[in-house]
Formats: sequence, structure tokens, C-alpha cells
Amino acid sequence: MGRYIREQCLKEGVDVSGIHTDPNRLTSLVILGIRDDKTFPLIFYRDNCADSALDESDIDENYIASASAIVVSGTHFARPNNAAAQNLAIAFARKHGRKVAFDIDYRPNLWGLAGHGAGEERYIKSGEVTERLQKILPLCDLIVGTEEELMIAGAPTDAYGALKAVRAISGATIVMKRGPMGCLVSRGHSRFDRGWVEGTWLSCRSL
Repeated sequence: MGRYIREQCLKEGVDVSGIHTDPNRLTSLVILGIRDDKTFPLIFYRDNCADSALDESDIDENYIASASAIVVSGTHFARPNNAAAQNLAIAFARKHGRKVAFDIDYRPNLWGLAGHGAGEERYIKSGEVTERLQKILPLCDLIVGTEEELMIAGAPTDAYGALKAVRAISGATIVMKRGPMGCLVSRGHSRFDRGWVEGTWLSCRSL
């Protein structure tokens, strides 16, 4: 599977020089089921997978400096070695004036908060997860998440309260995904100006 992904990336013109091949671990996968038009069961296969082995030795400062922006994932802050790798990548990006995008990507069962059968569970409140994610928010230029993902990042259990909480600690542009209702976008501000709270809101709808 890993070779297939690499080959497809190459066919699409993607630079794969930053991809490391793990000789001992398989590529992770998820099986998505379709129960009806509103229910999509998920089962994650991520036990000892290749990406869970990511650590600081995989992060190349020169490679980060060659990019315009990097993307970090909330899921990879659930494991200490993955978190250390992403934090190092963020440090290199900021050192070289590159942008940092943060996909909150909250899956409760990948944080050990739900079992294998709860792959489609979107939100379980956790102070520990919120604390970890809030350390990342001030370092970002773009934050993307669903209503539930912004709730875990911001702490309040309503979407707009969560948006205000995230805005209070981050000047990033925030995109709240709302499925068929489109998205809400809060334009960013200087991430060093902590006095700016509300922001300017744009309402976007999917086509």
C-alpha cells in the first residue's frame, strides 16, 4: 500500500523526496462503511503503523525551509514521538518564515477515548486533548476543523463559543467546516497581537 501511494503521488507530480519508507511497519488504513445517507461507520487500522513511528529524526530543516507552508495534524499530537516531530517542524517553519496550517482532525478513538467500534464518534470531551491542542493554536496561520473539532480545541461545548475561545488565543485564519451548510471563515490577524478577539466573519456555502 505504501508503494502504491508513493507511485500515485509521483504520477500526480508530487515531490516525494520527504517520504521515508519504514521497512518494518505497514501503512495505516481506515475502512469506511455506508449504513445510510447519514451514518458512515469507520474502523481504523493504526496499530504500530508506519506514520505512528514518525519522530524528530524524520524532520529535515532544509526541506521545511524549501516549502511555503506546512500542515500539521491533530491526530499526530496524540503520541509523544509524533507530537515532538510536528513541534520541531513548526519550529523550523517559523524560524524560516513559513506558514503553519493546522488540521485539528479530532478522532476520539485515536486518542484512546473510545473503542475500535466507535470510529465514527466525532466528539468526546477531554481536558487533556484540549490542553495539548491549545498549545499549538497560537503557532498557526490557518486552523481548519469541523464544529466538533473546534469545540475540542476551544473547550466550550457549543460551536460559536469554541470559535471565540480559539480566536482569543490565536490570530490565525479559522475555517469551521459545516458539511452541506458550507463553512464559516474568520479572517486572521497578526498572531502576535493577543488583544484581538472577535475577528471578521465570512459565511461560505458549498456549491
